[in-house]
Amino acid sequence: MNSLPKNIIHPIIMFRDQSCDVRSVDGKHIFVAESITGENINKNPAKVQEFLAHFPRLNDTELLAAGDGVYTWLIYSEPDSDEKKFICTEVVSPYELGTRHQALAHNSRYKIDRIYGAGELVKEGLNIHYNLLSGTYSKPIIQFNYRKTKRAAIENAFLSFFPQAERHSDEDGFISNVILIKPEILDLYKKYGYIVFYFKTRNECVKFNNSFGHFEWQIDYFKKLIDSDAEKDKIHIHKQLLENALESILKLLEDKMAEDEKNVGGRRKNRKTRRQHR
Repeated sequence: MNSLPKNIIHPIIMFRDQSCDVRSVDGKHIFVAESITGENINKNPAKVQEFLAHFPRLNDTELLAAGDGVYTWLIYSEPDSDEKKFICTEVVSPYELGTRHQALAHNSRYKIDRIYGAGELVKEGLNIHYNLLSGTYSKPIIQFNYRKTKRAAIENAFLSFFPQAERHSDEDGFISNVILIKPEILDLYKKYGYIVFYFKTRNECVKFNNSFGHFEWQIDYFKKLIDSDAEKDKIHIHKQLLENALESILKLLEDKMAEDEKNVGGRRKNRKTRRQHR
């Protein structure tokens, strides 16, 4: 059975942009983004492992005793061993921070050496539905395997842990079914430097997201021009445009924070006023 080394791709903490399509448990639309000015968590290995420690990793026995939900999974072996083992984690957010396949593979709590396949699953009681949807680990193994022997090998490996599991198509993933995020997960994101904002309507969220994305694109674009040898003669222009884009995105964030603070203050004032009139 073909396998892949775990260090096939970086970074470990990858962000999947799902802003405005998901909501908090109280119905607000959520915007999440990587920090513009803060430290990238992927540049700090100790911080990465600290972050990953917040997400439980389950083996096959532990999964059967766990709650219902959507999980990412992979099958692996440890150094100097051919014994295949199973590991998974619950997808508690469609942003997949800390729960992607890479986050499973690059976890210091486990000695993962070779990876034989990966995918998603849905657990409902003791019923398990699974797929092989993993662009990082399953796809490189099976993409040119026209006789489908490698695909069958991954399926058989999965079924050795869960014989009654039902195979689903790899075209439609299960993660899109995760639409609500618990407040403690969002608080965790903020603790590790991610931007988190709440909006009453999807339209408000989308408008903010579009503006943020526009300035973010400008920042990346002008940074690349500044680093390009072909554009050195215009470096002073690009630096000014980069500075303008940074100022614009910071103002966008500051305006949103000021608006949120005003709304919180207004609610408190209203409560106080109501108490005075009782």
